[in-house]
Amino acid sequence: MTQQEADALADRANDLKKAVNAFRNQWFETLTPRLRDGLRDLSIVLGDEANDLTVVATRLTLVQLHEALANLRSITDGVNEAADHLSDVSKVLTIATSLVDLGTAIASADPGAVLSAALSTLTSLKG
Repeated sequence: MTQQEADALADRANDLKKAVNAFRNQWFETLTPRLRDGLRDLSIVLGDEANDLTVVATRLTLVQLHEALANLRSITDGVNEAADHLSDVSKVLTIATSLVDLGTAIASADPGAVLSAALSTLTSLKG
């Protein structure tokens, strides 16, 4: 049974309870005490059944919610792993870029450029 089916059955039970009460009230004076009591008892049983079905629907909703949360956790874990991987890739690219810049500075034989590129490389290695 799905949550929607349990909700629909609970609604029908409530509708039946209302119909039984309306019938009992409309014909109260002509009904025997035994029939009045029987209709009242039937109304109570239908109300209990509606409540039970509402509980079932609620439980099914909670199960679906737990499943959705588990799926969300799984997706979040995957996103976090991907973000960690991207962060690592970005760090590697930053270091590689700074090493290329250092190599270019060394090839230029400019002491200022070499010093600047060396500091940049150290910073990228630490970060």
